[in-house]
Formats: sequence, C-alpha cells, structure tokens
Amino acid sequence: NMIFGTDHAKVGALLLEKWSFPIEIVNSVRWHHDPEYLSSTHNRLQNPNMLSDIVYLSNLIFQSNGNKASVDGKNVKPSSEVLERLGIKFDQYEKIAEKALSWESEIVNTLSFE
Repeated sequence: NMIFGTDHAKVGALLLEKWSFPIEIVNSVRWHHDPEYLSSTHNRLQNPNMLSDIVYLSNLIFQSNGNKASVDGKNVKPSSEVLERLGIKFDQYEKIAEKALSWESEIVNTLSFE
C-alpha cells in the first residue's frame, strides 16, 4: 500500500535504520514483500538471512488468513525459493499457517492494550 510514494516496508526500514537497529532486522522489514531481492545477483546484499524469510512467511500467512489469495485478490502462494532456504515443504508450510492462524485471536488479545 503506497502512501506518499512509498510503502510501510520502506518507511519501517528507514525508521529502524534511524534508530540504529541491526542491518539484518532492517533488511527483514525492508524486503518482507520481496524476499528474492536479497538473494538476487544484481544486489549488493548477496546473503539473505533466515529472519528475512521468516518475516516474509509470517506476513504472508496473516495477510492471506491462510488462504491462497489475500483480501485484494493477489496470489499469496509462498516463494518456493524461501521455502527451500528454510527447509520447509509446501505441505509443512500449510500446517504452520493453519497452526499460526489458530493462535491469531490469542495473539491479538495479548497485544491489545485495552
């Protein structure tokens, strides 16, 4: 979602940089919509880290509510490259997504400050 010509991933990464967070965390936020960027040959960050892949998959699971398409209809099938790097088979990913979503309301209630 673009606001002021940028998206929340870039804004979040810029804030984390300003606050001197480690580059692994900054990159995990910056590239959580495009995990292949970190491993692409044209980029100076040749070594994607596990945290980036985990943030990407977590975002995907909760963005799609475990379905194959998100609210805006985009395909949210996980990157086979990310699954391979993490050593996860697609059916395992589906089980992880199902389990994570079963905890969603508990997580939301825990993080709620009402």
